[in-house]
Amino acid sequence: MTEGETTIVSPTSTLGSLWSWGDNYYGQTGHNITDNGYSQLVPKRIENTLSVDTQWGNFSCGLYHAIGIISGKMFAWGNNDFGQSGRQNLGVSLIPYPIAQEMSFTKVCCGDFHTLALSTDGSVYSFGKNDRGQLGTGNRTFQKVPTKVLINSSISVLSCSAQHSCAISTDGTLFVWGNNSAGQLGLESTADILTPIPLEGTWSWVSTGQYHTLAIKTDGTLWGWGLGEYGQLGGEVSSRIPIQITGVPTPTKTSCGIYHSLVLSSSSVYSSGYGLNGQLGNGVQALQLGFGPISSLTGVVDIFAWGHYSLVAASGGLYYFGDNSFKFFSEMARYVITPTVVSSVSATQLPIGHGGGFIIVKGAGGGGTPLPSPIPSPAPEPEPEPEELPEPGSTPTDELPSERETADGPGGYVFKPISESDSKLVILINAKYVDIAGHLSLLKENGEFIEKGLFWGPTNGDRPTYRFKKPGKDYPSNIWVRADFTDGTHKFWFVPNPSQRYD
Repeated sequence: MTEGETTIVSPTSTLGSLWSWGDNYYGQTGHNITDNGYSQLVPKRIENTLSVDTQWGNFSCGLYHAIGIISGKMFAWGNNDFGQSGRQNLGVSLIPYPIAQEMSFTKVCCGDFHTLALSTDGSVYSFGKNDRGQLGTGNRTFQKVPTKVLINSSISVLSCSAQHSCAISTDGTLFVWGNNSAGQLGLESTADILTPIPLEGTWSWVSTGQYHTLAIKTDGTLWGWGLGEYGQLGGEVSSRIPIQITGVPTPTKTSCGIYHSLVLSSSSVYSSGYGLNGQLGNGVQALQLGFGPISSLTGVVDIFAWGHYSLVAASGGLYYFGDNSFKFFSEMARYVITPTVVSSVSATQLPIGHGGGFIIVKGAGGGGTPLPSPIPSPAPEPEPEPEELPEPGSTPTDELPSERETADGPGGYVFKPISESDSKLVILINAKYVDIAGHLSLLKENGEFIEKGLFWGPTNGDRPTYRFKKPGKDYPSNIWVRADFTDGTHKFWFVPNPSQRYD
């Protein structure tokens, strides 16, 4: 799934201890464990080889990787299939691993499969996937180590999403590059941009969604461009060039999900866009074609939107609303439509992991009192395993359907590669299962378990989507796809050739 965004915020000199929870399929929570796709259900401090009292500065999360900064040095963990973690060796690191230690950095921003980092001299470096030019190096070559972005200005603000990137210089120039298929670079054309290009105007803030961008000019006006048909630009309009957005007084920060947007104004939050998963926090599941205040939130200090959910740090603590498919908070409903307190601690940073993981920094000074778990409190240690669905295993032959039902297109599943450069198997199942989507497993013809897919959430018209570790050609012929739904039911499809693309 290539969706969402991670935006960074200006760090204080020392922020404190780093905590994470959520999806841990590739070890992206940094706790030296993998868990067969289950999530870390409660906030846990990242310790491992680093001191418990380590003072973390800036940090960010990608789809399956995360990077943080300690005293100017970067540490990365999680997946590195495209070099997005900055390590020469591809694969997974379960703990924070030092990278580019000969350099010094102040900020980092992770896209889905690429990373931007700001050095102490104001230069921007990038590494990871580069199929749409999102590294800003003038080509489409993937990079395993930090490589200088082609900008001859000192940079102060970074933002990147699935496949496009933005940076603001100290003189207020906004540079854009990468994927521009929906006009998300604001350049009127839809061609990919391999080298950063400046936009007209003087800017103070920028944030990137999957296919749209919001930014604030130094005169305090709010602007947006890219895909806007769901209201994410404040109306039912898309635009390939920047358009001014009204209705939000004195905006100071923006954050973009896939199809929704948040804006911080003074100490209030405004939301607009796709709200069918509750991600607008307004108590209803519907589109909202204009920015309106979330009245229940006051004293807000930070906002973050990603995918189909949102996180807000306010005077009352840490609030969550939106899609809870990953069971970030096991006691909450599938859709959380109003801001709900998940911790009484006010975090100082709120980047959200693209694969469903959260990482926050607690206060100034590491150590101290542990971060309270989501409310209501979970059982004492050991932490409970998820209970909503059984562990994957083998299906007895006599339980397999006697008729080998196959399906393609809208009727059942879709097998396809993510892109020409990433051919790992993706399966989309029928949209009618979106409200009960659970696990999806591959089984051999005799029912023997092969692998469980990673749930990516509802996409492409609310079709539940799952990603597997290998290309379809690397799986045997004549396999079963077993879907285990959250209502306790299950369904089988028979797949003669998993290497075939079905659309």
